[in-house]
Amino acid sequence: MKQGLDLSDYRDNSAFRTRKSRALKKLHNSAAWSRYNAAERIEKERELINDLEAERQAKKEEHERQWIQKVENDEISEDEENVEYRTEDSSSEDHGEESVEDMDEVESWSGFSEDVDEDADVEEVAASPSLGTDIIDIKKKSATGWLKKMAKFEEAAIESDKKLQAFLEEGKEKREVIQYVTG
Repeated sequence: MKQGLDLSDYRDNSAFRTRKSRALKKLHNSAAWSRYNAAERIEKERELINDLEAERQAKKEEHERQWIQKVENDEISEDEENVEYRTEDSSSEDHGEESVEDMDEVESWSGFSEDVDEDADVEEVAASPSLGTDIIDIKKKSATGWLKKMAKFEEAAIESDKKLQAFLEEGKEKREVIQYVTG
């Protein structure tokens, strides 16, 4: 069971992932997004993620300071007693293997398998030499499919217009006959 700083870190990381997902969705759905070229898009994503990571790190540091203060003031509840706090020297070190239970919890929450790197850096994607051509290929394929669908709609509209014009012509002829007879 996670307690103390481990629980705080877990919550901070969960909040970060949620905020990152929502912020990226908002960025991608913004009106300006479509006007950016590929390099600008990557840069905007990188800026957004860097800002969120800085906020997450600040929150983690604040929670760590709060925890250290709790330890120093002996304000730790009984269920938190067995948890050690990290010092500034050990804060960046790995504190051992996660339990299988913790791994299952994280894996089931995120929906990713072990071999997927959740923290894949945007820079790695940007370094791909074929990124630009891949995006262009995707746009072309998408455009081709869209044009095929639109062609079907256009054909149906033309056919519908022909039927409407025939109907109107037939009605016009009937009105002319009625006017001739009555007129």
